[in-house]
Amino acid sequence: MRLQAKCLGVSAAALMVSMTALAADEKAASVNVTTGADSASLGGEFRAELNVNDHKLDKEDDFNPKQTTRFEVQTAQVKLGGMLNKNTEYKFRFNLLGTGSPFDYGYGTHWAADTFGFSIGKMKVLQGGWDQMDCSFRDHAKSTYRSSMMTFNSYEPMLALHLKLMGKVSLQVLNDVNTAGTAGKMKGTWNEKEHPTWVAGWQGDINGIMPLLSVGSYDNNKSMYFDVGFKLKLMGVDSSLDFSQNTTQVKGVNPTKPTESKGYKNVASNFTLHAKYEIKDAAKPFLYFSTTSVKQADDKDAGLEDAEFNSAPPDSATGQPVKKWNDNGQVLGIGTDLLMLGKGWSPYVAYVMESGKWPDPKKATDAKKYSNGQIRIGALGEF
Repeated sequence: MRLQAKCLGVSAAALMVSMTALAADEKAASVNVTTGADSASLGGEFRAELNVNDHKLDKEDDFNPKQTTRFEVQTAQVKLGGMLNKNTEYKFRFNLLGTGSPFDYGYGTHWAADTFGFSIGKMKVLQGGWDQMDCSFRDHAKSTYRSSMMTFNSYEPMLALHLKLMGKVSLQVLNDVNTAGTAGKMKGTWNEKEHPTWVAGWQGDINGIMPLLSVGSYDNNKSMYFDVGFKLKLMGVDSSLDFSQNTTQVKGVNPTKPTESKGYKNVASNFTLHAKYEIKDAAKPFLYFSTTSVKQADDKDAGLEDAEFNSAPPDSATGQPVKKWNDNGQVLGIGTDLLMLGKGWSPYVAYVMESGKWPDPKKATDAKKYSNGQIRIGALGEF
């Protein structure tokens, strides 16, 4: 047993040394492995940084939070992909961090013809525009909308049908939200059982301009979201522009007929701009800006009115407000990746500021703006 453990330890160390060497070589994008498939490749993603956080979001008149400076590992992932045959592709990703399931996604896509195919497995849901569809471990900033206001998890079990038409049209059939709630998903108020719902979208490619349209229905078709986005490269600048709107109809009591139910609509809107410019073999500076707002149901009979701020219930232990992002928020990110070491190993520096409005402690009916800043210095590894 000790000999086996020793051998395993030596093998693991050798594998890590090999992976490190490959990450430093920009030409080594994957490791070929032998499987029963026509082709397969093993790869990975890694991200670590020094994070300086001012925690000003928690500042109050009687409480001044302390700045923290700490090393963090945000990403350690292993990917496997390839072709089972000439018409069938497969992809998997496993997360090496966290305490939950390491399985991020896994699916197979079969093309029955040049223009028609289908996928089955755990895949990325069409939601959030290009900002969500293109998100990766390389992102330095994330919108309030993506963080807390989207309907589904990033990846969900589903069946998807695809049609190549000036890009790709997809219809996704996945599990609906329900009143019991599922980790990461929005909690439904109408649907009390498990059944499928649908999401449809088009990701186009017209002479280098890439439009995106998506629409999803959920909670027994009582609620719906849509996304409109554009992605293009102009004068060396890669940019994407997205607008998303999510209309959630919450089930409540009809004040004029207490024995009946009534729907109350909360409408979340988000605008995101992401731009990057690559200076060959030197740097890749970026700008990220996002603004999110929610218009709550306004019904005087039910005692509801649109609020101007996020909620901040007190912590049961400390009594300090716990600021939640459920009404408005802005995110600004600037910085650069450094490319002189090759694309397999990219140091970076970034500054990210989040800001929003919460109730004023001195007058709860008024809104007060708070902001939080982070300096992020680290490196991205890909092999």
